[in-house]
Amino acid sequence: MKRNKVHKFALKWTALVLTSVLFSQTLSPSVYAGDTLPYKGESAKGPNQPYQHGYASSHILDWTPTQDVYGDMLRARVPLQQRNSPFAATQAQSALSPDTQMFTLSGDYGNAFFDSYPYTNKFSQYLFNYWQYTDYYGYWHGMPTAHVPEELYDPQKDWTEKWFEFGILNIPNPGYTNAAHKNGVLSIACIFFSDNDRGPQTYKQMLVQDAQGEFLVAKKLIEMAKFYGYDGYFINQEEASKGVAKEDIPRYKQFMKYLRDQGMYVQWYDSTVNETGKIAYQNEFNAVNSPFVKDKQYGQVSDSIFLNYWWDKAKLKSSRDHAKQLGLNPLKTVFAGIEGGNGDFGRWKQKYDLRLNIGDNGQPMNSIATLGADFTHNAWMKSLAGRTPIAELTMPING
Repeated sequence: MKRNKVHKFALKWTALVLTSVLFSQTLSPSVYAGDTLPYKGESAKGPNQPYQHGYASSHILDWTPTQDVYGDMLRARVPLQQRNSPFAATQAQSALSPDTQMFTLSGDYGNAFFDSYPYTNKFSQYLFNYWQYTDYYGYWHGMPTAHVPEELYDPQKDWTEKWFEFGILNIPNPGYTNAAHKNGVLSIACIFFSDNDRGPQTYKQMLVQDAQGEFLVAKKLIEMAKFYGYDGYFINQEEASKGVAKEDIPRYKQFMKYLRDQGMYVQWYDSTVNETGKIAYQNEFNAVNSPFVKDKQYGQVSDSIFLNYWWDKAKLKSSRDHAKQLGLNPLKTVFAGIEGGNGDFGRWKQKYDLRLNIGDNGQPMNSIATLGADFTHNAWMKSLAGRTPIAELTMPING
């Protein structure tokens, strides 16, 4: 069909751009699991150099700008700029909707535990060059909480042997927030609850309320975002063994709504069943998970959802239709997830094909989200072991 020919080049170009965004990572020294090894020599962290840390729920509740470690030195100073309007003359296929959005959830300077600082003299640290294709940059880290002794960290050990406290909150790197804001991109912090590496920390500690019903942690999260200069929160609720207690689901929604009503951008991960609170990935936007975006009683409680990775064309079409039924714009609400971890783009053996997101009218049905863009170079780096770096090759010069 002629329409297929018209869009074939555009689809190839879109795939090329996305692949470039995922794969064009600089050569930071990382182990296969994605941990960035501590830098040495002149690039090593100085004895008093400010670096980021994670936050446990109790730390958030007690947070103040003056008491946070390196607080004033880790603030982003660039306000969010207006994004340039799409310019058809520079588009590979201007017929494709420029309203399609991109959310990338990734580390900043690699996945460093004690070496995440705003600026560095290490040229080969992870450098993101695709702000023009990105609408939201979320920060995916495992970060030790403040004052954790660095000697507890052995970068050669597996991630299951990190015997120190991780925070449930990772705030954005200010250097990245400044770069994002210069390009009109929102900078998003990450809240992550899981069974594996957060110890006794649980979502319940985040939902505490005072006698007047105010969400105390939410108020602090808003204060932190304003102080550090970022724009919202990605919430990844994956306490698989416990899930969310059924009686806590209304409070969880009210908590998110409070953040959103105060100007925070809030994205929810496709993990939790609305009726039971159990973990059950839907891989689509449907009545099971949509109340965590738009609820019948509370209205809109978050801005969007990051879909789990086992979608197909039917699920993407159904997701678009369900969003429209709720009066939501699927290009602003539904993000089809792609995971770029474990050395390839299909960690769970999912073979992603973004052409499945193209509707019958030749337009994207939903927007796109990626996890782990900073991981994809790891297997490639491993495959280069023993080869001569380009910089060391003797290149003949023709005179």
